[in-house]
Amino acid sequence: MLSGTLKGRFMLKQFVCSLFFCAAVGHAGVIYTFTGTGTSVLGGPFSENFQYTAPGFLTAGSHTIPPTDLNYCSGCGFVNFNQSGGALGHLADQIIIADFPHSSTFVYIFPLGTFGTFGTYVLDQSTQNSVGSTGTLVVSDTPEPGSAGLMLLSLAAGALFLRRVKTAYVQKSGV
Repeated sequence: MLSGTLKGRFMLKQFVCSLFFCAAVGHAGVIYTFTGTGTSVLGGPFSENFQYTAPGFLTAGSHTIPPTDLNYCSGCGFVNFNQSGGALGHLADQIIIADFPHSSTFVYIFPLGTFGTFGTYVLDQSTQNSVGSTGTLVVSDTPEPGSAGLMLLSLAAGALFLRRVKTAYVQKSGV
């Protein structure tokens, strides 16, 4: 059994370890992953895929992302996130992709608020101005890059504290 002083130190060290562990999880941004096909007067369907990591939710207005800022891009020259596009007489979130290889521009329409909420969204064909277009947008959270390192550090610190407590207990009890 631990003495009062030793028990108090042990509890304090457990508390400090838990603070390190809780601080290890953070938020670095929002990942937008789109996969779809578009059709145009030039034919199709043409495959459109991209992923973009934003510092936060893309809300209010229009955000044009050049290809160099995308994590990856297949079949696109630039991507525009346009909130409240007003397409077909209603407010919506739009992804506009300039497909330079096929000399086309594709507009994918999602419900208003899609860009500001985590989830998976599938195009509603009734709101598309391009018959035959399909697409899925995944809006996901990304962990802070240092989270894994901080968690490992806190686990190592906890193991070190437990080792010290065990050593002190063994020395004090003479076991």
